[in-house]
Amino acid sequence: MSATTVLMGSGPAAAADSQGHEFVELEISNTTGENIDIAARTSKDGSRGMTASEERNGIPAFPASTFESANGTSRNFAVDLVGDDDWAPYLGVFYKYDNFFSIQAASKSGTDKSQVSLTHKGEDRGRELPPLAIGESNTEAFSFSLEEQPNPSSGFDRKYRVVITKSATYKGDQFPSMEVQKLTGSSVARPVYKVTIPEVKRKFESLPADLKVSPYVIHGRGISPDSSQEIGKVLPVANPVVDRAEKTITYPKANFFFEYPEGYFPQYYLTVSDDAGGQQTQEISRAPGPPADLKQSAVTSISAAPATGDPVPANGVAQEGLKLKLVADGETVSPDHRADLNELYDYLYFRDANGELITGMYEGPSSGGYSAVSEAKGAYVNSLGGMQQASTESNRAYLSTTQRTAPTFRAELNVSGKRQSPETRVERADASDTVQGTASQGISLTQGIADTAVGAYHHHNGEKPEAALLTKYQTTAALSSLPLRQPYGGEFVSQNGWRIAHLSHSTSLDETPDVQTQLVNGKGTYVEVPRLRT
Repeated sequence: MSATTVLMGSGPAAAADSQGHEFVELEISNTTGENIDIAARTSKDGSRGMTASEERNGIPAFPASTFESANGTSRNFAVDLVGDDDWAPYLGVFYKYDNFFSIQAASKSGTDKSQVSLTHKGEDRGRELPPLAIGESNTEAFSFSLEEQPNPSSGFDRKYRVVITKSATYKGDQFPSMEVQKLTGSSVARPVYKVTIPEVKRKFESLPADLKVSPYVIHGRGISPDSSQEIGKVLPVANPVVDRAEKTITYPKANFFFEYPEGYFPQYYLTVSDDAGGQQTQEISRAPGPPADLKQSAVTSISAAPATGDPVPANGVAQEGLKLKLVADGETVSPDHRADLNELYDYLYFRDANGELITGMYEGPSSGGYSAVSEAKGAYVNSLGGMQQASTESNRAYLSTTQRTAPTFRAELNVSGKRQSPETRVERADASDTVQGTASQGISLTQGIADTAVGAYHHHNGEKPEAALLTKYQTTAALSSLPLRQPYGGEFVSQNGWRIAHLSHSTSLDETPDVQTQLVNGKGTYVEVPRLRT
């Protein structure tokens, strides 16, 4: 029996209350393995769910806005399933229920997002109402299940638990390794090192639409393991490579630069770890330095100049090539001129305008962002048409940034005596783009749309210490459109070589005036579209 009073009488006018109420205590449990954002939407409107959520006997209502749910935690909420009154001979007033409300789960670190609706339909004719039912998730990102629970709290008719899960995405364990190269000569008090984390290939059960790329976490310590502390986080700049047939993704190598810490550290260790729990530790104080017979005394000047002069979008993955030049005997060092010195290019590193080493480690927006210089060439490089033919691939580096101001830097060489290039800078552009068009007619971005066939890689424009690889541009009903009985879910696909994207099928969107999606433009800028007109 529902928690409402059924009044007997000779007709509809005998009803003292025009609505019935089935009070539900709903527990939402996060077992996804990550922290997520949850939103729940109800409406008393007869065509939009006939469901309310208000505090009842100490059980809170659904929050008005999105709320964070930590992995492994649960929260309980009060839900009121509202019934309309009806009348039948010999029975009198009874209540008809046709309810639905929607829940959305969204990744905090990526763009995974799924919605589901819970429905309830029945008539209160002096017997127990049917239980709640749950529909299918509108995307593959998250799964939802519904379980009825015993012993609802006082004032509630029933209790249910919604469990949110996420399937494991890859098979096997691949642990990170690192290669450490000392870049400075033996006389330098605080040596500089380049650390390379080689590429890793992972096999997937299925390729997710939105693959989180977690940063490598770097720790440093002296002799005692108890002295370990986090130094920073490092992300690959180049994009992962997708093999759809084999269901593998190859994560490119990542590198960073590190300067030996101040203080007395006769031995120093670096540890690199990944999100799968793998790690490797090396004593960098034993890393080999430049060969004894490699001398830089013949080098008379160093230069490092932007290759194109075009601004680089400050999104962490767009790159401007750098023309690096060592001059000896009046000519540029190359395999054809002073080949004995060509190896010196491998020992260059970079400092900012304050003389601080450019490490390539992540710094968030509150710290002003970060820059990275890498020999790894990514997917979003400024056109290299302005490159000098004499600047060979082995003598080139690539700069990316998320900084608010244009990064200023010098190249430095200190194999056998410090020498710096003149100060130079790479102009930056804002990491933003504007969506034009509508979902039904097709949408475009000013800088084009990255092709998901090869994977649209982005760094969240430096807003988060994670990256993501989109293999689909998923779309769902906009949060403002909920609740819906069956929330819309689909994807955007290419039209005209990704100059335009359009919805993948002609599903009627009459109940969904707005959709939400995420895109990556042709320069690697991440664009989230929370409301896009259909």
